[in-house]
Amino acid sequence: MAAMVFGTMALAFDAYFSDAAGNKIGTVWEGQQIYIAIKDPEKGACGIDQFEADLIIFDAKTGAWVGAEGAWFRELGGIGSGLYFWVTGENSSSKVSVQVGSRYDFTLIPEGMTHVLGRITPFTSTGANTGGWIAGAWEYVDEAISGDGNPVTFDGFLPADRLTARVNFEGLLGFTPGSENWPEDLLEIQGRFENMDTLVLIVQDTTDERNIDQDQVKIVDTVVKFKVEPAKVAYGCGPACQNIVVTIEDPDENLNPNEIEYVPVFVIINPGSWNPAQTPGVNNFCSLMMLGGYYEVGSLYEEPIRWYNIYEARAVHPVRQCCLVEPELAGCLGYPSTQHRGWTPRGVLRCRDRGGLRHLQAGLREY
Repeated sequence: MAAMVFGTMALAFDAYFSDAAGNKIGTVWEGQQIYIAIKDPEKGACGIDQFEADLIIFDAKTGAWVGAEGAWFRELGGIGSGLYFWVTGENSSSKVSVQVGSRYDFTLIPEGMTHVLGRITPFTSTGANTGGWIAGAWEYVDEAISGDGNPVTFDGFLPADRLTARVNFEGLLGFTPGSENWPEDLLEIQGRFENMDTLVLIVQDTTDERNIDQDQVKIVDTVVKFKVEPAKVAYGCGPACQNIVVTIEDPDENLNPNEIEYVPVFVIINPGSWNPAQTPGVNNFCSLMMLGGYYEVGSLYEEPIRWYNIYEARAVHPVRQCCLVEPELAGCLGYPSTQHRGWTPRGVLRCRDRGGLRHLQAGLREY
């Protein structure tokens, strides 16, 4: 009998992630606005219009979380429906909207494309930790076994020679700024969400200690489709060469369908086909991501490319720039000065540019 009673109670109080209509969702796109709903037919049948509950939402991987003590839930699904939404306060009909990730500033290119946590609006609940998303800058990295111990920099030891550590990057300086346009409040590393992360919701009814429930939702991850046309170009064709068109289809990078968004594009010629001029050096995509590329001949950033600096417009001295792309848009690889002569006057070649110059449709970009 006790087991049957417990089962009935558990079914009577159902807290979950929902859309604006109160439908339960199992996945969420980064950038999407979602809501917190509770289905409790017993409260609805008893004429209970609103009640308070404590809640927390967290992402165990990045550490991002938000909590509210005494958050108000109001029956907005119709009288007697038992469908309650998290609202801004007592007697309010305004639902709290939870945004799962966004970009810093859609109008600032490329720096503003940096991923951030998103907004929770409006947010006027009382209690502790009710200002919005907190933290979110935890990352699994190779432990710094030598050097200054700063996880932002790279000390030259390969991953096979070190342990893995879970590090909080929040508040650390991500790089030495190379662009005057880089927003001052992005100089310190901020939190974000990542595709395939799981958000967990826990709600405790403060009016009935028997009512406690949890729910989970997965952030959608899609596989990018990348097409280059033409697939081959004739060597030495000069002015007769065809334009090279790169098309990227990546729906999970489409955080806001109403905005033009940009994604980083790396162009590497014959990766790994030459020896770097020094050790450590950069001659392929893996070493580029690990060391951050060159900002001038012989000088590496020695900072891995991560979420907080992948959109940084790093400057290169004009004499050393490659004429493939604009001089202010990227880090560099160290090509031998004997290769690609005419493109790399001092042995440094641009390898990164920004995609998304023409936003064809949701998640589809042509560069």
